[in-house]
Amino acid sequence: MIKFDEYILPSVISCKVERYARNEDVKYNANGDMMIDIVTRKYKLILEFAPLDEVQTRKIMDFTEKIFFDVSFICPHKGEITRTFHVENEPMKFLKHFENSFYFENLVLELVER
Repeated sequence: MIKFDEYILPSVISCKVERYARNEDVKYNANGDMMIDIVTRKYKLILEFAPLDEVQTRKIMDFTEKIFFDVSFICPHKGEITRTFHVENEPMKFLKHFENSFYFENLVLELVER
């Protein structure tokens, strides 16, 4: 289950959780051993959605208009956690007409921890 603030996101079909280290400098000592200062570890989420109607899409887009927002997700290391994210990429959404309604397809959000 993925939540933006307390809103449970509908129709998430895929959530890729990446954890990466932000480092300041990589150096090598006289023995050739790598010396690295890790400043912090951050998460990146890639969310892929099933087709969404206009109301669902608008609600998600309202959250992503904010610069930073809280996201709760299941972390492989710690279970359910909440972190503050921003949108890194928001690939194009395709509008499709089906049974007298419009749906947005192929919505993918790439979120990076603050």
